[in-house]
Amino acid sequence: CNIDGFAHQKQALDGFDGVSDLGLIRAPTLVIHGKADIMVPHQFGDDLASHLPDARMVHVEEAGHIIPPKLYYRHVLEHLELHPL
Repeated sequence: CNIDGFAHQKQALDGFDGVSDLGLIRAPTLVIHGKADIMVPHQFGDDLASHLPDARMVHVEEAGHIIPPKLYYRHVLEHLELHPL
């Protein structure tokens, strides 16, 4: 493990603000977040979705930080049906 590599990554990210670029995304975007997530509060997902011009926020009530694949794929497939490629 190269500790210097981590220092360079941290330095590169210091002061980085990607939020301003989110408004440039024009594709319909699905944001999925587990309502019971104790690692990343679901408000962060709400905030992310609020910065995307065409976002749909889905709170998965019965999920925490890891969303079970069946629930995840159900929402992804529903999103793709609404917005075919």
